[in-house]
Amino acid sequence: MKIPATKNNWQTLVRVFKRSVIRIRNKSNSTSIVTTDKPQDALTIASPRTSHPATEDRKECAKYLCSLTNNNELRPRLSTVLRDQRAHEAFRIFLKGEYSDENINFWSDVESYKTLEDVEKRDQIANTIFSTYLKTDASFEINISHETKAEIVQLMKAYDHIHTSTAFNRAQNEIFYLMESDSFKRFLSSNMESSINAPIGG
Repeated sequence: MKIPATKNNWQTLVRVFKRSVIRIRNKSNSTSIVTTDKPQDALTIASPRTSHPATEDRKECAKYLCSLTNNNELRPRLSTVLRDQRAHEAFRIFLKGEYSDENINFWSDVESYKTLEDVEKRDQIANTIFSTYLKTDASFEINISHETKAEIVQLMKAYDHIHTSTAFNRAQNEIFYLMESDSFKRFLSSNMESSINAPIGG
């Protein structure tokens, strides 16, 4: 007897299908709205996917991740990984392989957005972030609460296209904790098997 798919399963399948179509259309292109030297500071909307790193790459990654730990911790914190150029990139590649890189891309794009001082540029990027990650049925729609999404919609309308640097903070925090409680644990387990049972902090 077939078990009917849940709503979340269908949503996941739809997202994977959409991204597969986009990957075919843009397989040799990536879009960067803000160009900086650090990948975590640049908007990385609709970047092409790559596969998981090879075994040797994972070993090297594990060694580097261990170097990011503090005091007696066996694993680095998500906040440390996100703000380290090399570790950030490794995590992003891992998420691409899981078809969930919209989370780290959104987090990174909001970080970049918050540094913008030019009002017109900030307005442009705010609309780009909203249409890419937050608009219903967006190609890279992120999973946040209905209340948070509604709040962002109201903020964007209320400020009449002059958006504050904190407009996406609540959504960014939700995505951070989503990654921390789910995909980040798998990323560490995949690359740091010897410390698989160690507690993971943020």
